Amino acid sequence: MNSLSEVKVADFWREKMPCWEMTNCPDAIHEECPAPRYREYPCWEIEGTYCKWDDWGALGRDISVCQTCRVYVTWGSGNSIEIKLQGQGIKLIRHTCDLP
Repeated sequence: MNSLSEVKVADFWREKMPCWEMTNCPDAIHEECPAPRYREYPCWEIEGTYCKWDDWGALGRDISVCQTCRVYVTWGSGNSIEIKLQGQGIKLIRHTCDLP
């Protein structure tokens, strides 16, 4: 039996260009966004990624943006989109960030 430290989790982004590279995420976003930390999930399955946030303070669950995103179009294989990882989202508040 393997211990937890020995269990290897599949990396969705292995041999693929990850979303943060495809979208040229600024360092401030890359450091806060959960997508690079949870590589076993594609970004469209993670609640709270930067691209799912909006100006009204939504919780980062708006998957409608994923449907036309070039990352999903490239790597999503037409699969339906549903959030599978919750509660690990970005803690950065957009209006306090120095980004446009």
